[in-house]
Amino acid sequence: DTGCNIEINFGWKTATRIKDWFNAPCEDYMVGAPQDLTAFGKAAAALIKHLNEVKKYDFVEAITFYNEPNLEGDFEIDTIDDRIYWSQLVCEVDSALKANGMRNKVEIWGPELCNMDWDSSKDWFQYQLENTHSCINQWTGHNYYGFTESQKNNYSYAFDTFLYYAEKTGGNMMVTEMYAGISSNETVRDWR
Repeated sequence: DTGCNIEINFGWKTATRIKDWFNAPCEDYMVGAPQDLTAFGKAAAALIKHLNEVKKYDFVEAITFYNEPNLEGDFEIDTIDDRIYWSQLVCEVDSALKANGMRNKVEIWGPELCNMDWDSSKDWFQYQLENTHSCINQWTGHNYYGFTESQKNNYSYAFDTFLYYAEKTGGNMMVTEMYAGISSNETVRDWR
């Protein structure tokens, strides 16, 4: 026992060997979403059941899906709005976990939102709040800041961004990645 809990990111990059049967229509097979959401949900639920009942791992706390699905590059589908498809994916996994008796063994976290301060991210997140709220246990996002001169060393900017989401979720928001960025023209020494 390591004394830590695990969050599994189920589904992220796609291997060439499975793109023909796994991916939904998308130009770039490495970032495609799954074609069959029901099968994806059952596979995620089967993994959780296997880890709990066969491997006896009781430290898998949460499962999430794809990294920063609101950012073009990790979760794309050409035939439907990504935010709608991601919401449907989460609800399929939620249903599959309930069906195999594992929903009480693992939380669903998400969406691992990228660039929380972007207006497009706020719109994407609002859609999830309205359509996926019953399936999500813990809302998550990545808070990167400091890429403009006005944000540099401005920790209240990052905190205000987080508070926006905390208020929307009733305090049920967690930042899973945070970074006070520097531009490519600066060095770490310039930031001190």
